[in-house]
Amino acid sequence: MRKRDSGDLKFLTPQEKAELFKAISTDTSRLANRNKAIFYLSEYCALRASEIGLLTLADFDIAKKSIFCRRLKGSKNNTLKIVNSRVYEALERHYWERIQINSSDNHLFLSQLGKPISRKTLDVLMKSYCSFTQIPNEKHHFHVLKHTRAMELIEYNDVKLTDVQWWLGHRNIQNTMIYLDYTSNAMISLFNKIEIIEGGELYG
Repeated sequence: MRKRDSGDLKFLTPQEKAELFKAISTDTSRLANRNKAIFYLSEYCALRASEIGLLTLADFDIAKKSIFCRRLKGSKNNTLKIVNSRVYEALERHYWERIQINSSDNHLFLSQLGKPISRKTLDVLMKSYCSFTQIPNEKHHFHVLKHTRAMELIEYNDVKLTDVQWWLGHRNIQNTMIYLDYTSNAMISLFNKIEIIEGGELYG
């Protein structure tokens, strides 16, 4: 696997993420609740645009507050518990609206034509919301949300790399380790833990 060049992997900084979701929160269109649920869920679960289109009504377990994620490109399916209240509330709000739609299609997120929402539509939405922010043009792509979530998880203290691998659905941990090239916090945390364990007595 080739090593990524600096700048290959695009993700949102915390400030850029805040800007994006602020723009999303101002959406007052007829499909606002659907759109909010899509973006909250996609970033939380680190889902690709094409994976959002695969979600069905049955994949969302309201009682258990969990979502079954169908992963593509060789990744492993997994079920994630939604512990973030904003994500859950956005998804629940959309769900109750969605089941009122008289449709034979069981997908969770539908287009205005009643078909599973497409990658193209999601990229259009991403570009539209980003246009109200200072986010650089090269980050105006839906897939940036997946990378953003991966970076968040990598930088959380006490979250193991294998846990991040499972969350993202990576079969090969080398795919997860790519994100280490873009963060210093994870390395600092590692150094601090080693310092505590070894107490500066590595060669004592």
